[in-house]
Amino acid sequence: MTPLMRIKGFAEHCLLLLSQILDSRFRYGKLQYLVERKGYLNTTDQTSWEPADNLDNAQEVVRDFHQLYWNKPKPGK
Repeated sequence: MTPLMRIKGFAEHCLLLLSQILDSRFRYGKLQYLVERKGYLNTTDQTSWEPADNLDNAQEVVRDFHQLYWNKPKPGK
């Protein structure tokens, strides 16, 4: 099943399909993930930095990302 990513600032109930997480970082004290969206191949909207809260519906993908890249910024660090 493809995880959904909620874009809170985009629209009240906007959900996008998450392809994969590419990176993570802290920006202004908040955790963000660089995500790749399904259906946006070769467009400027294909990837974006999203707040961790936007990936609440994709916790399995987040967990898999951190297992693979254990040294990347993560919640609670």
